Amino acid sequence: MVEQKKIRKAVFPVAGLGTRFLPATKAVPKEMLTVVDKPVIQYVVDEAAEAGIEHFVFVTGRGKAVIEDYFDIQFELEQMLRERNKNAELTLLAGLLPKAGTASFTRQQVPLGLGHAVIAVQECAPDQTHKYGIVGVGDTVGEGFKITEMVEKPAKGTAPSNFYINGRYILQPEIFDILENQERGAGNEIQLTDGMLTLAKSQEFSGYHFRGQTFDCGAKDGFILANVAFALERGDIRPAIEEPIKALIDGLK
Repeated sequence: MVEQKKIRKAVFPVAGLGTRFLPATKAVPKEMLTVVDKPVIQYVVDEAAEAGIEHFVFVTGRGKAVIEDYFDIQFELEQMLRERNKNAELTLLAGLLPKAGTASFTRQQVPLGLGHAVIAVQECAPDQTHKYGIVGVGDTVGEGFKITEMVEKPAKGTAPSNFYINGRYILQPEIFDILENQERGAGNEIQLTDGMLTLAKSQEFSGYHFRGQTFDCGAKDGFILANVAFALERGDIRPAIEEPIKALIDGLK
Protein backbone atom coordinates (compact mmCIF):
# COMPACT_ATOMS: atom_id res chain seq x y z
CA MET A 1 0.00 0.00 0.00
CA VAL A 2 1.42 3.38 -1.02
CA GLU A 3 1.82 5.82 1.87
CA GLN A 4 -0.15 9.04 1.32
CA LYS A 5 1.97 12.02 2.27
CA LYS A 6 0.29 15.13 3.55
CA ILE A 7 0.37 18.15 1.23
CA ARG A 8 1.98 20.93 3.28
CA LYS A 9 3.04 23.64 0.81
CA ALA A 10 1.09 25.73 -1.67
CA VAL A 11 2.59 27.99 -4.36
CA PHE A 12 0.62 31.04 -5.45
CA PRO A 13 1.85 32.50 -8.79
CA VAL A 14 0.82 36.15 -8.34
CA ALA A 15 3.31 37.89 -10.63
CA GLY A 16 0.96 38.36 -13.59
CA LEU A 17 0.41 41.81 -15.06
CA GLY A 18 -3.38 41.66 -15.04
CA THR A 19 -3.79 43.22 -18.49
CA ARG A 20 -7.46 42.17 -18.71
CA PHE A 21 -8.28 44.55 -15.86
CA LEU A 22 -6.53 47.67 -17.09
CA PRO A 23 -6.57 50.49 -16.14
CA ALA A 24 -7.25 49.34 -12.56
CA THR A 25 -4.28 46.95 -12.53
CA LYS A 26 -1.84 49.61 -13.65
CA ALA A 27 -1.46 50.47 -9.97
CA VAL A 28 -3.33 47.71 -8.09
CA PRO A 29 -2.37 44.02 -8.46
CA LYS A 30 -5.30 42.01 -9.82
CA GLU A 31 -4.98 39.69 -6.83
CA MET A 32 -5.78 42.64 -4.56
CA LEU A 33 -9.03 43.53 -6.33
CA THR A 34 -11.82 42.90 -3.85
CA VAL A 35 -14.71 40.48 -3.95
CA VAL A 36 -17.10 42.28 -1.58
CA ASP A 37 -14.64 43.30 1.18
CA LYS A 38 -11.73 40.87 0.80
CA PRO A 39 -9.09 40.75 -1.93
CA VAL A 40 -9.18 37.78 -4.29
CA ILE A 41 -5.89 36.43 -2.91
CA GLN A 42 -7.40 36.15 0.57
CA TYR A 43 -10.07 33.75 -0.68
CA VAL A 44 -7.36 31.63 -2.31
CA VAL A 45 -5.26 31.50 0.85
CA ASP A 46 -8.32 30.69 2.96
CA GLU A 47 -9.15 27.75 0.68
CA ALA A 48 -5.59 26.44 0.95
CA ALA A 49 -5.59 26.78 4.74
CA GLU A 50 -8.89 24.90 4.96
CA ALA A 51 -7.28 22.11 2.93
CA GLY A 52 -4.52 21.77 5.53
CA ILE A 53 -1.72 23.74 3.85
CA GLU A 54 0.93 24.84 6.36
CA HIS A 55 3.34 26.88 4.21
CA PHE A 56 2.27 29.51 1.70
CA VAL A 57 4.72 30.55 -1.04
CA PHE A 58 3.90 33.68 -3.05
CA VAL A 59 5.72 34.29 -6.34
CA THR A 60 5.37 38.02 -6.92
CA GLY A 61 6.76 40.59 -9.35
CA ARG A 62 7.49 44.29 -9.59
CA GLY A 63 4.60 46.38 -8.35
CA LYS A 64 3.27 43.51 -6.22
CA ALA A 65 4.80 44.53 -2.89
CA VAL A 66 1.32 45.42 -1.65
CA ILE A 67 0.53 41.68 -1.52
CA GLU A 68 3.36 41.14 0.93
CA ASP A 69 2.23 44.21 2.89
CA TYR A 70 -1.30 42.84 3.05
CA PHE A 71 -0.11 39.64 4.74
CA ASP A 72 1.94 41.61 7.28
CA ILE A 73 1.10 43.60 10.40
CA GLN A 74 0.03 47.19 9.75
CA PHE A 75 1.11 48.82 12.99
CA GLU A 76 -0.39 52.28 12.47
CA LEU A 77 -3.76 50.90 11.44
CA GLU A 78 -3.92 48.46 14.34
CA GLN A 79 -2.87 51.14 16.82
CA MET A 80 -5.64 53.41 15.59
CA LEU A 81 -8.19 50.61 15.90
CA ARG A 82 -7.09 49.94 19.49
CA GLU A 83 -7.35 53.61 20.41
CA ARG A 84 -10.90 53.69 19.02
CA ASN A 85 -11.88 50.36 20.61
CA LYS A 86 -12.55 48.79 17.22
CA ASN A 87 -12.15 45.30 18.65
CA ALA A 88 -14.19 43.51 15.99
CA GLU A 89 -11.98 44.96 13.25
CA LEU A 90 -8.82 44.04 15.18
CA THR A 91 -10.03 40.47 15.58
CA LEU A 92 -10.85 40.31 11.87
CA LEU A 93 -7.38 41.49 10.83
CA ALA A 94 -5.65 39.15 13.26
CA GLY A 95 -7.57 36.20 11.86
CA LEU A 96 -6.40 36.95 8.31
CA LEU A 97 -2.68 36.99 9.11
CA PRO A 98 -0.68 33.83 8.38
CA LYS A 99 1.12 32.48 11.42
CA ALA A 100 4.72 33.61 11.83
CA GLY A 101 7.06 31.69 9.52
CA THR A 102 4.32 30.18 7.37
CA ALA A 103 4.49 32.63 4.45
CA SER A 104 7.35 33.13 1.99
CA PHE A 105 7.68 35.65 -0.84
CA THR A 106 9.94 35.44 -3.88
CA ARG A 107 10.08 37.74 -6.88
CA GLN A 108 9.81 36.68 -10.52
CA GLN A 109 11.95 39.17 -12.47
CA VAL A 110 10.45 38.45 -15.88
CA PRO A 111 6.81 37.41 -16.54
CA LEU A 112 7.59 34.13 -18.30
CA GLY A 113 4.37 32.35 -17.46
CA LEU A 114 2.82 30.06 -14.90
CA GLY A 115 5.39 27.32 -15.41
CA HIS A 116 8.16 29.74 -14.56
CA ALA A 117 6.40 30.73 -11.39
CA VAL A 118 5.56 27.51 -9.79
CA ILE A 119 -5.30 18.90 -10.51
CA ALA A 120 -8.70 19.68 -10.21
CA VAL A 121 -10.74 19.77 -13.43
CA GLN A 122 -14.08 21.28 -14.34
CA GLU A 123 -16.36 21.18 -17.36
CA CYS A 124 -16.71 24.11 -19.71
CA ALA A 125 -18.80 24.68 -22.81
CA PRO A 126 -17.20 22.88 -25.78
CA ASP A 127 -16.86 26.16 -27.67
CA GLN A 128 -14.79 27.62 -24.81
CA THR A 129 -12.05 24.97 -24.66
CA HIS A 130 -9.58 27.17 -26.55
CA LYS A 131 -9.33 29.40 -23.46
CA TYR A 132 -8.03 26.75 -21.06
CA GLY A 133 -5.63 23.91 -20.41
CA ILE A 134 -7.69 20.87 -21.46
CA VAL A 135 -7.18 17.25 -20.40
CA GLY A 136 -7.93 13.93 -22.06
CA VAL A 137 -10.19 11.61 -20.05
CA GLY A 138 -9.14 8.01 -19.34
CA ASP A 139 -10.22 5.23 -16.97
CA THR A 140 -12.04 6.00 -13.74
CA VAL A 141 -9.84 6.24 -10.63
CA GLY A 142 -11.76 6.53 -7.36
CA GLU A 143 -13.83 9.72 -7.63
CA GLY A 144 -11.76 10.96 -10.56
CA PHE A 145 -10.15 9.67 -13.74
CA LYS A 146 -6.80 9.11 -15.36
CA ILE A 147 -5.54 12.00 -17.44
CA THR A 148 -4.39 10.75 -20.83
CA GLU A 149 -3.17 14.06 -22.26
CA MET A 150 -2.98 17.78 -21.57
CA VAL A 151 -3.24 20.55 -24.16
CA GLU A 152 -2.75 24.22 -23.40
CA LYS A 153 -5.40 26.36 -25.15
CA PRO A 154 -6.13 23.94 -28.02
CA ALA A 155 -7.29 25.34 -31.33
CA LYS A 156 -11.06 25.33 -31.75
CA GLY A 157 -12.36 21.90 -32.68
CA THR A 158 -9.22 20.02 -31.54
CA ALA A 159 -9.74 19.69 -27.77
CA PRO A 160 -9.64 16.10 -26.42
CA SER A 161 -12.53 16.88 -24.01
CA ASN A 162 -14.31 19.80 -22.38
CA PHE A 163 -12.59 19.29 -19.01
CA TYR A 164 -10.24 22.12 -18.11
CA ILE A 165 -7.72 22.43 -15.29
CA ASN A 166 -9.23 24.99 -12.96
CA GLY A 167 -6.11 26.21 -11.19
CA ARG A 168 -5.53 23.63 -8.47
CA TYR A 169 -2.58 21.27 -8.87
CA ILE A 170 -0.99 18.69 -6.59
CA LEU A 171 2.43 18.03 -8.09
CA GLN A 172 5.45 16.02 -7.02
CA PRO A 173 8.66 18.02 -6.43
CA GLU A 174 10.24 16.62 -9.60
CA ILE A 175 8.23 19.23 -11.51
CA PHE A 176 10.70 21.94 -10.47
CA ASP A 177 13.66 20.14 -12.09
CA ILE A 178 11.63 19.89 -15.28
CA LEU A 179 10.55 23.53 -15.26
CA GLU A 180 14.13 24.69 -14.73
CA ASN A 181 14.96 23.54 -18.27
CA GLN A 182 11.51 23.91 -19.80
CA GLU A 183 11.37 25.53 -23.25
CA ARG A 184 8.86 28.29 -23.84
CA GLY A 185 5.51 27.23 -25.23
CA ALA A 186 2.19 28.98 -25.95
CA GLY A 187 2.44 32.76 -25.73
CA ASN A 188 6.24 32.47 -25.58
CA GLU A 189 5.85 31.59 -21.90
CA ILE A 190 7.05 28.65 -19.83
CA GLN A 191 3.82 26.68 -19.57
CA LEU A 192 3.17 24.55 -16.51
CA THR A 193 1.07 22.25 -18.70
CA ASP A 194 4.14 21.45 -20.82
CA GLY A 195 6.12 20.60 -17.69
CA MET A 196 3.30 18.38 -16.48
CA LEU A 197 3.30 16.56 -19.81
CA THR A 198 6.98 15.75 -19.32
CA LEU A 199 6.36 14.60 -15.75
CA ALA A 200 3.44 12.45 -16.95
CA LYS A 201 5.92 10.26 -18.84
CA SER A 202 7.19 8.94 -15.50
CA GLN A 203 4.26 9.59 -13.15
CA GLU A 204 0.53 8.95 -13.45
CA PHE A 205 -1.78 11.95 -13.47
CA SER A 206 -5.38 11.85 -12.28
CA GLY A 207 -8.12 14.47 -12.35
CA TYR A 208 -10.89 15.09 -9.86
CA HIS A 209 -14.11 16.36 -11.42
CA PHE A 210 -15.04 19.41 -9.36
CA ARG A 211 -18.79 20.00 -9.58
CA GLY A 212 -19.14 23.08 -7.40
CA GLN A 213 -19.56 26.63 -8.63
CA THR A 214 -16.51 28.67 -9.51
CA PHE A 215 -15.96 32.20 -10.77
CA ASP A 216 -13.12 33.20 -13.06
CA CYS A 217 -11.93 36.36 -11.31
CA GLY A 218 -9.30 36.77 -14.01
CA ALA A 219 -12.09 37.87 -16.36
CA LYS A 220 -14.35 40.90 -15.88
CA ASP A 221 -17.62 39.00 -16.13
CA GLY A 222 -16.46 36.32 -13.68
CA PHE A 223 -15.19 38.96 -11.27
CA ILE A 224 -18.50 40.84 -11.30
CA LEU A 225 -20.49 37.62 -10.86
CA ALA A 226 -18.28 36.66 -7.90
CA ASN A 227 -18.99 39.97 -6.20
CA VAL A 228 -22.74 39.59 -6.68
CA ALA A 229 -22.81 35.95 -5.58
CA PHE A 230 -20.67 36.46 -2.47
CA ALA A 231 -22.59 39.60 -1.51
CA LEU A 232 -25.90 37.73 -1.76
CA GLU A 233 -24.49 35.03 0.52
CA ARG A 234 -23.82 37.62 3.22
CA GLY A 235 -26.64 38.11 5.71
CA ASP A 236 -25.42 41.62 6.49
CA ILE A 237 -25.46 42.69 2.84
CA ARG A 238 -28.16 40.74 1.01
CA PRO A 239 -31.15 42.63 2.47
CA ALA A 240 -29.70 45.91 1.19
CA ILE A 241 -28.87 44.80 -2.34
CA GLU A 242 -31.25 42.03 -3.41
CA GLU A 243 -34.18 44.25 -4.39
CA PRO A 244 -31.99 46.98 -5.99
CA ILE A 245 -30.29 44.32 -8.13
CA LYS A 246 -33.67 42.97 -9.25
CA ALA A 247 -34.78 46.53 -10.03
CA LEU A 248 -31.68 47.15 -12.11
CA ILE A 249 -32.29 43.96 -14.09
CA ASP A 250 -35.97 44.79 -14.58
CA GLY A 251 -34.99 48.27 -15.76
CA LEU A 252 -32.84 46.77 -18.51
CA LYS A 253 -35.67 44.63 -19.93
